Order: sequence, then C-alpha cells, then structure tokens
Amino acid sequence: MAERDTDIYSALAAYEDAKAAYGSVDLPAFVEARPECRDEIIDYASYQFVFENGAVYNAELLAPEAEERLLARAAAIRAKRERNAPAIASLVEAAKNRGLTVPALAQMLRLSPLEVSKLNQRLFRPDSVPASLVRRLAETLDQTFEAVSGYLRLPPTLSAQASYRAEAAPRVAEQSDFADAIDSSRPLAPEDRAYWQKEMRDEG
Repeated sequence: MAERDTDIYSALAAYEDAKAAYGSVDLPAFVEARPECRDEIIDYASYQFVFENGAVYNAELLAPEAEERLLARAAAIRAKRERNAPAIASLVEAAKNRGLTVPALAQMLRLSPLEVSKLNQRLFRPDSVPASLVRRLAETLDQTFEAVSGYLRLPPTLSAQASYRAEAAPRVAEQSDFADAIDSSRPLAPEDRAYWQKEMRDEG
C-alpha cells in the first residue's frame, strides 16, 4: 500500500473512531489537522452526513457556509454513486456471486438465515433496518450503500421457493419491524441478538 493511501486510510479510520467515541465530529477542525487528506475526508464525511445520518444538520459543528459546501458536495457524491450503483436483483444471488451461501452470509452479518431470508424478500420495514447493517451488507456483497438501501426499499416479494395450490394465489407477508424480529428470533444466537440490540440503541 502506498504511503499516501496509508495516510488516507488512517485519517478515515480516525474519523470513524472520533464519531464512535463522541457521536459527531468537528469536521472543519478535523480537516484542518489533516490538510493532506482534505478532499478524501470531506468526501467521506459528506457521504456519511447525507446517507447514513439522514442529513441532520448540527449547527454547533458547522457554520452555515460550511454546511452549504458540505451539502453541495454530498449532492454531487450522491448523483455520482447513484449513476454507478449496479441494481441488485437479489441479496442471495449477490452473495452467491461472492461465493457465499445464505448461512455464511448470515454468520458474517451476525444474523440467522431466517433474518437474511427476510432481508432478501424485503419483509422488514426499510426505515427499521439499522444503517450499520446496510453498510455491512454493502461491504460483504461488494455493493454500494445506496444499492443495498435501494433494494431494501423496494416492495416485498415472495420467496423463490414458495409453493401454493393453483386455486390459491400466494400472498406476500406484511413487512415487520427489524427490532421486533431480532427480539423474537428463536434461531438467533443470544450474543448476536445483544449485538444488534446495542447497534439499534446506539443509532436510535
């Protein structure tokens, strides 16, 4: 890895550490301390600001002119990512393309195969799915955050294995809350249940 790449990686890792520790980052001060990685940090922060934090503006962190620049850059990043984001036909198929079975994907996500199947069928209300899970899915499947988020926001679908009588058309189950599913999931390991409960509390 080139020295500059290492510096950028370290800067972004420091940004994530600061956000995890304090809940937010003083972006102007953070960038001022790392001028050699200025553009990369702002790009990364813009993406986080708009897509993973719901574009919530904290006046204590950014002056109005800084917020305007940040939102303008974020809009440009969003447009670029949406143009380049490949459509996902199925999370399960995307996993297969990465050599992952459903149980393997479930293990990487700290879920059970049941929750993975429900994610694949879009049976969770999109707004109830933690952003950290969307990020983990995107990283695991080598997709963008937007591609995975967009997939989860499509209407729910039937399982490919669904079978039914010819005279009785199948019905798609209603979407449920992700938190409720985690709380009541029998196949989910207790430590994984606790992990996602904490993630949701932290994001909430």
